[in-house]
Amino acid sequence: GGGGGGCVNVTARAVDGRGVSARAAEVAGNVEDIPVLSATEVHARLAAAVHPNALETFAAFYSSWTGCITTDPAAMVLPMDDHMAHRGHGVFDTAHLEGGALHMLDRHLDRFHRSMASARVVSPFDRATLRGIILRTAAASGLRDGQIRYYASAGPGGFALSHDECVRSTFYCMVVKKVRQPLNPAKGVAVVTSPVPIKPPAFAVTKSVNYLQNVMVVADAHD
Repeated sequence: GGGGGGCVNVTARAVDGRGVSARAAEVAGNVEDIPVLSATEVHARLAAAVHPNALETFAAFYSSWTGCITTDPAAMVLPMDDHMAHRGHGVFDTAHLEGGALHMLDRHLDRFHRSMASARVVSPFDRATLRGIILRTAAASGLRDGQIRYYASAGPGGFALSHDECVRSTFYCMVVKKVRQPLNPAKGVAVVTSPVPIKPPAFAVTKSVNYLQNVMVVADAHD
């Protein structure tokens, strides 16, 4: 039943052929038991919830919001009210770490600045500082081979559409271990056509964090 103050019994069910996880079913059956915790208790839960992929590949993370670098995956987080998280108002770029050297970093930074200008994200730092942070985070990771992913956001401040409420723009830099998947020539490849429309030209040349179209195309390919 539903409505008013009545209780609703939620059980696990299949969604698009995928089962609801055991953890989700457990939470659904015990909503009233969800605790309200202190920051210390939340931090402990975050540490306990770090998944294996994070432990194996997430090497270092910088956040301008905290002004520090961490190598603890449990601390590689950003504020939920950051407009990059709930509005997609952010851009990113990457650089490859090979043999301890970042390849074509300056060229990637050129594109990063063009994306920021296009998305109306004010750069949190000047170019030299951004470059220095990326290099410092890469060094802190201890990796010789990996991928650097860095992001600029309109920043935290609320949940409105306008970035006028944002306290300040933010910069995040993530270093991940490069995992090479071996190719299987015997398996071959398949080509499919997706009904997902392509991005308008103006958005296709801006590396925004909104990759929903890309995600849906990949989902079509897997289906």
